[in-house]
Amino acid sequence: MGKYIKWIDVLSFILFILAVYFILTRIFGHSATDLTITVTLFGGLGVLLYKLNREFGEFKVETINSFRRSKEDMTELKSDVKILKSDVNELKNKFQTMENKLDSINLKICKLAK
Repeated sequence: MGKYIKWIDVLSFILFILAVYFILTRIFGHSATDLTITVTLFGGLGVLLYKLNREFGEFKVETINSFRRSKEDMTELKSDVKILKSDVNELKNKFQTMENKLDSINLKICKLAK
């Protein structure tokens, strides 16, 4: 994605710092209310859930695209294997023809040698 800072990262950092600040003031200064701390924590959790949901969605899309590319590659491999099979069968037939011709030549040589 690049080296820029996303707004969701800034928001989650600010909420984290606020939550720590409110908790510390509650412990030491008694100025933050429980509601303030709770709202800040739940806001931070909401931002984290949004961020995770977004990342999961991106992962899902990347996975779908990856499987689509794999399917296309497998289709290409299948066609390549079919071509190779036909080439191997063609070579096999040529070798069989050459073997038959060599056998007939060998028979003619044996008849001439007698």
